[in-house]
Amino acid sequence: MVAPYYPPHIGGVESHVHDMAKYMVDQGDEVTVLTSRYDKHLPRLERREGIIVRRVPPMIEAVRTPIMPRVHQEVLDGDWDIVHSHTPPPFTAYFACTAAEAKGVPHVLTYHCDDEITLPAIGPVLVALYRESLGRWTLAHSDQVIVSTKSYARTSRLVWRYDPEVIGAAIDANRFNPMVDGSKVRGHLRIPPPEVGHMVLYVGRLVPHKGVEFLLEAVPKFRSSIHLVVVGSGPWRETLEKRSVLRGLSDRVTFAGAVPIEELPAYYRAADVTVLPSISRLEAFGLVGLEAMASERPVVLSDIPGVREVIEDGREGFHARPVDPDDIAEKVNTLVDDPVLRHKMGQRGRKRVLDKFTAEVVGKQFRDIYLRLLERS
Repeated sequence: MVAPYYPPHIGGVESHVHDMAKYMVDQGDEVTVLTSRYDKHLPRLERREGIIVRRVPPMIEAVRTPIMPRVHQEVLDGDWDIVHSHTPPPFTAYFACTAAEAKGVPHVLTYHCDDEITLPAIGPVLVALYRESLGRWTLAHSDQVIVSTKSYARTSRLVWRYDPEVIGAAIDANRFNPMVDGSKVRGHLRIPPPEVGHMVLYVGRLVPHKGVEFLLEAVPKFRSSIHLVVVGSGPWRETLEKRSVLRGLSDRVTFAGAVPIEELPAYYRAADVTVLPSISRLEAFGLVGLEAMASERPVVLSDIPGVREVIEDGREGFHARPVDPDDIAEKVNTLVDDPVLRHKMGQRGRKRVLDKFTAEVVGKQFRDIYLRLLERS
């Protein structure tokens, strides 16, 4: 597995790579994760949960992208049956793919989402240059391309022509489960019990593409019993907190900051509804939706490619129009007003996760692809 970042770095791709690597190890396979040594205090080599983790110092890190040409030599020097790269961030998969091709080893590429750089004027130009050069080469020379949803594959200008396999993301449905007690979280946040008050939850990085500002704009339209809890940190936190104060929302919104991973399941259980208001193609799936569903809680997800496929609209939750606070508020209020509907949607969500999105279900699909490629090679 070749990934730009890996735990303890926090992110959806990092969690996915870890869960798939752990599944393969549990099947008796030997798995090495080749990743960046983004923090010099991290060991260069270690074994975590049976997974060998090799960390390569980046030559440079820019726009949350570690540039690691040394990945090419690391792949060349190793004795691998399969090389499986993950992108974005870009570049790392290219270095791994060139080495895999030189060794004659099958290369699998999971294309998690389209790249975006938010730098004014120059950002789109840089993305286009990479997409039409190294990005397209990597896709064309991979033995199998994987995406997480059909709608994202159909709408990506780069991926659709390479006949990608669709395999969803996965979460640990044992860790996120309806037996977790969320009452302490509500007590800590001073939110009344469910019979009196309601808690709406956002979990994720506080960055522009997550659309949190539109969720804040929906708060005045929420039922008066609703309190919004924002879990996560990032460069936009200060801006969002100031906006909350300026709009007089301080008594209805709590910025909880980064929450330790082991405490996160209790936040989902404490909430009545979880909202993912993303507005960009950088959000191609949304593990937050699965985590809430596994916790038997309904969700309101942006109706954008990829994210919309996590649920069936009206069964496990609702789709909401992106950048539309009125629609977000309408969907949240509908759920808050109907506890029976919330309960039914929560149960359906848990079942959908168990049927389609556990590490066992998803991991087997990946392993079948590996075995198929090995037979062919």
